[in-house]
Amino acid sequence: MLNHGPPEDGYQVRYLSLDDFNKGYLPLLEQLTVVGNLSEQRFTEVFKQRELQPDAYRTLVIEHVPSQQLVATGTLLVEAKFVREGTNVGHI
Repeated sequence: MLNHGPPEDGYQVRYLSLDDFNKGYLPLLEQLTVVGNLSEQRFTEVFKQRELQPDAYRTLVIEHVPSQQLVATGTLLVEAKFVREGTNVGHI
């Protein structure tokens, strides 16, 4: 469980939310890869698709609360494998 209390240092770790589209999530991703022209509507569609699979997708963000801007993100993707007796493997 994530700490949802007030951040002492101005930064808060939490799960990705729909509001993060307007908090710099796409520019943050663009530091790593090509995002393209992802509209807010399409962002919402992808977000909701991933919400339907909570055991597969876990996306965390770090927000600088005073500026309401995201400064970091990471996703854990849990893959159910056929190999190794059907175990799960996490990809970051």
